[in-house]
Order: sequence, then structure tokens, then C-alpha cells
Amino acid sequence: MSQQPTDPNTAVVHPPAGSASLRLAVVIALAAAVLAVALGVVAILSDGALAGGAASASLVVAGTAVQAAALVVVTVNLYRARAELARRHAEIEGMASVDALTGLANRRAFECELERHVRPGADLALLLIDLDNLKSINDSVGHLVGDEVLRGTARRIQGCLRTTDIVSRLSGDEFAVLLPRVGDRSNVEVIARRIVESVQRPYPAELHSCTVSASAGVAMLESGAGRGDLLRNADVA
Repeated sequence: MSQQPTDPNTAVVHPPAGSASLRLAVVIALAAAVLAVALGVVAILSDGALAGGAASASLVVAGTAVQAAALVVVTVNLYRARAELARRHAEIEGMASVDALTGLANRRAFECELERHVRPGADLALLLIDLDNLKSINDSVGHLVGDEVLRGTARRIQGCLRTTDIVSRLSGDEFAVLLPRVGDRSNVEVIARRIVESVQRPYPAELHSCTVSASAGVAMLESGAGRGDLLRNADVA
């Protein structure tokens, strides 16, 4: 299966390091405060100057322990707030790079991957896959069926790829596949044919036995070419 961005709805957010230790510190500090207050009360109820001095010392210790406990509580809350902020940031980042319908990388994520992979001398190919009759499916049997066809298309494309390949949905009926370290053009053409054949298989009866017409443009990264050249070559292929 090809690489995909992390789904923010299923991502595991780990608690901040040391949060268990901080909770333990709160318990210890509060226990110390309670103990100090108890000792102070015992000393006050006792007779003699020594007891009075012990009471004062115990109350000072109690006050210090309470302040320490309050400081630890504030620190714990700050850690929790930071963890929540990090979780929300991860969700926003994930939403910004994932196509909501198919779960594939979106155009923004594709452009980032393209920029990362296009380097002088890189062994890289690009496939642009178009669904030629998606509009007629939407018009004839409805957009809900069309959406299921798009999800099915995404799964079928992924099923034809290696784990190192990157598939994205660029627009309503257009998908892109980056193929790093793919070798010569004949290998790319084999993958392109496999994808088109898979995408064009009839869908089940609950999807009105829809059949998608698909086409794929193939381009290899040539010497001295940039991202724009690769996209144009795949688009006109």
C-alpha cells in the first residue's frame, strides 16, 4: 500500500513525558502539607513553650508544602495545555494534507512530495490518471454513487502500487502517482496499464454496476527538467 498522510481522527496522542511523575509529586506535596498541619495541631494542643515552637514550625512547613503543591498543579496544567495544543495542531496539519473523501494525499501534499522528490539525477516517474466519465455517473445515478466510485478508485490505485509510491487526488476526477526508483519507462507503462485495468473493472450491483473509463499519462523525470516539466509531460502524454 502506498504512503499516505496520517489520519488525524485515528492518530494516537501520547501524554507529555513526565506527566505521571508530576501527578505523583502533587500527591506527595499534598500529603506533606496534610502531615505538617496535623503536626501543628498536635503541637498546639500540647503544653509548653517547646510545643508552641513546634507548632509554629509545623505551620511554616505546612504553608511551604501547600505552595509547592500549588506550583506542581500549575505545572501539570501547563503540560496538559501544551499536549492539547499539540494535538489540535496535528489535527489541523493532517486535515490540510488529506483529501476528505478518499483519504489520499491532496494537491497540497502532492506538491510538497513533488518538490521533495524532484532532484537532479533522480529516478522518478509521474502518472496522471483521469476518470473520463465521472460526470456522466454523477448525472445518471447521483453523486453518492459517484463518491463511492471515487473511494473505490482510490483503493484500486493503491492496490497496484508499492509502499514507496505516493498517490494523491488532485481534483474531482484526477489522481496523481509519484513512482520513485522505478527504473526505465517500460516498468512505468506496466504499472499504468495495471492501474487502468483495475480502475475500469465494473463496480458491484449496489453501485449500479458502474464502469469507469480511465486514462493515464506517463512521464519520466528527464535530465535538467523541473517539477513543471514533469507535470506538463504527464499531462500531454
